[in-house]
Amino acid sequence: MARISYVSPYFMPLVCSSKPWVSAIVFLNLIVLFVAAFSLSQLLISQYDDDAMFKPVGQDYFRTSLLGFFSPLALYFIRDFVLMVSPRFVLFNLFVDFPLNDWLYLLIIFCLAYPQAQETHARGSFDDTFWHIIPRQSCIFGISWALSEFMVCLVENFYSYEEVPSPESAKRQLESKLMQDEQDLVRSNITLSKCIDLKRRTSHISENVYCHDNGQPPQGARSPGSTAAEGGSADTVFVSFSDSSISLLRDPEQGPHPGPRNDRKRSGLYSGTVTYFPEVVSVRQFLKDLLVLNLLVADSILIAVGHALLISMYFIYVPGHERLFTSAVIYFGSGPFGFFVLSVVLPLSIFSFIASVFLFLWKDEDHEDYSNPRKTADSDLHIHTSHPQSLQYITSDQLFVVNSIYTQDISGTEGDNELGILRFFRALMATWRSLALYQCFPIAGITLWALTVFVGGIAATIEQ
Repeated sequence: MARISYVSPYFMPLVCSSKPWVSAIVFLNLIVLFVAAFSLSQLLISQYDDDAMFKPVGQDYFRTSLLGFFSPLALYFIRDFVLMVSPRFVLFNLFVDFPLNDWLYLLIIFCLAYPQAQETHARGSFDDTFWHIIPRQSCIFGISWALSEFMVCLVENFYSYEEVPSPESAKRQLESKLMQDEQDLVRSNITLSKCIDLKRRTSHISENVYCHDNGQPPQGARSPGSTAAEGGSADTVFVSFSDSSISLLRDPEQGPHPGPRNDRKRSGLYSGTVTYFPEVVSVRQFLKDLLVLNLLVADSILIAVGHALLISMYFIYVPGHERLFTSAVIYFGSGPFGFFVLSVVLPLSIFSFIASVFLFLWKDEDHEDYSNPRKTADSDLHIHTSHPQSLQYITSDQLFVVNSIYTQDISGTEGDNELGILRFFRALMATWRSLALYQCFPIAGITLWALTVFVGGIAATIEQ
């Protein structure tokens, strides 16, 4: 799945709403959001104030947008349709969505920064060619990448969400359906003579289909329960005039067993993955969900732009024009390419993978499932330990817990001797587990990570 798909439960219910006005507002809002992102990229310089520097034209920006938009589509097409990787391989999908994306960034930016001819007007000749790209190209590349990922997210999650109507809407739908059924049942053109004629025709059809020349029905036409049915005949069939089908009448009261319906929901193709969400019933809730949608889409754009800027630092630098670049661009651009990869790209991909694991993989099931039983067991054991003679009433399942409580002092003294770094990581894990219980933890975490990467990319590549 795309990177933004990990937070899709927070905004897909709004996108999949059945109300037309909600869908229209969300669609216009997304258009305005991405148009604003591309418009803000105009604030960056389109060319350096140096005649010897490369000046990209509209064709260069168009090529950058195409590569940024179609590269994620190609990546997810290969993963989902060629390799057919199962969504249950969570760690592998995280590796593809985060670290592998960064290395694909590097490959595409490497292709965009093909050797540009640096023209020297004073001598009327050309200097040596250099790999070069300007920050604005990296910014447009990141926005196009985020747009493509968001479209992939919509396509792969659209049929995984289904709206549950509110009680008021369900009541109105039920009343409308009942009125329609009554109108269908009470028809003025239905008469007793027509019903008798219809019954006579069905009996003629059954005789023509199931009767032999000798007037005896075949054995296959006899239903197993026909002898037990009162007044039931062995050659009775059920004729459905809606689809022109004929079947044996196995239950005289209920008719034949219905076959499988063809109007199953599309969500059945995704067994166990359908998420039901309530209908939007208030403007306040709609505005709140819309704010979350804008925040998460903006975070996706900031992450993509920040990663693109950081990975393009090496290619922004051009020797002999140090006054145009930041200290980080000069430091990493003037060094060897392998040093840049090991010191920037590799740590960035590793930190991105670790952040994604912390944000999207934590499920404190043990804490939720066993918190209350542990409290109950602790309260019972305090009673037992205050009266040692009552230990004979402890079951075998509680014996291990009793043993662990009696040995708590021993394990506590051993924990005092552990290294400080282990205590630090233990406290860090405990804090992480407590924070991950909150529903807004992924939203706050991805926003913090997006701001960090974006601010780092801007500060490292754009000269103030």
